[in-house]
Amino acid sequence: MKWARFYYNLKYGLPLRKPRLALRIAKAYLDLFTGKRIPLRYTDLCLNLNCNLSCAHCFKTNFERPEGEGRPLTVAEWHDVVGQLMELGNIAVGFTGGEPLANPELNDMIRAAYPDQTIIIVNTNGTLLTLERAKDLYRLGVDVLQISLDSGIPEEHDAFRRMKGAFDRALRGVEFALKAGLKVNIAPTVSHLNLHSAGFKKLVELSRQKGTLLNLSLAAPAGKWNAQTDFLLTEDDSASLNRLIQKESHVRRDFETNYLQQGCGAAKEKLYITTYGDVIPCPYMHISFGNVREESIDRIRNKMLALPDFKSYVPNCLVAENKPFIQDHLSKTWEGQAPVPWTKAFPQDTKTLF
Repeated sequence: MKWARFYYNLKYGLPLRKPRLALRIAKAYLDLFTGKRIPLRYTDLCLNLNCNLSCAHCFKTNFERPEGEGRPLTVAEWHDVVGQLMELGNIAVGFTGGEPLANPELNDMIRAAYPDQTIIIVNTNGTLLTLERAKDLYRLGVDVLQISLDSGIPEEHDAFRRMKGAFDRALRGVEFALKAGLKVNIAPTVSHLNLHSAGFKKLVELSRQKGTLLNLSLAAPAGKWNAQTDFLLTEDDSASLNRLIQKESHVRRDFETNYLQQGCGAAKEKLYITTYGDVIPCPYMHISFGNVREESIDRIRNKMLALPDFKSYVPNCLVAENKPFIQDHLSKTWEGQAPVPWTKAFPQDTKTLF
């Protein structure tokens, strides 16, 4: 089992065609071992909010702004953003949305992300992918396609993604990606309502058969699920999920991809940057600590790391399993426009630390 897990780590984490990336990964571990710093590992870049689906849990509406209020980051600005991230040690960039394959500037965005030195991941629902597009993405330097599939039962996935035929098109996208030489993460949203279902079990088996990782995204009360907690994992659910991860080497959640220490890596190892430039600790924590047009990412991240909740690797997901954090901080995002300023979500820390 350990060897199988090591195989997946090597397969997904060290693209042989990118020797300059290997040097940057070695530098990141050297920084860790010498105590110089905790380098960033992974950052999601939300390129656009338009999408061809209308998923049950979608949170893109949290980031939408009225016409005339703000403008999305340009390709040149994203290039500067990635440059800053690389200075902080970041080794992986995930392009997300919305649906990034619906963005006509995606190719330019990929070229601006130093693809010869960075693991490039495109997060997609898979329905717009063709074989030629998959081959094009590989040539541009994309390493991994993370394709959303929420059940091994087609009707369940289609209902959740609210498009008939979404399962078949996403599965066809998996095949196209693999044929083009891309690695694939199958990415389901896991909740109390589906963790023990036949559809989820079939998905575990499907990803094993395809030779892909099953990269779990835990349900969080954000977006269309704002303030809803009935689908959150219980303590028993979390224990069951951890047993599954230990048993199945191809099943992961983000904790298993940290540099050395397992636990929530928000702020320490990962960030999320919205289409308008707000920097938040993770995709489901809609709390802005600053904007890249106004402050450096280093300064913004340091504000996060000064807060007690982000200093250590807590053993559970802050936004999906940590009830005190959800109640005390995430709940501040449930009313009005998101992301909310961090001073609203952490008012007590604001007074004592700054």
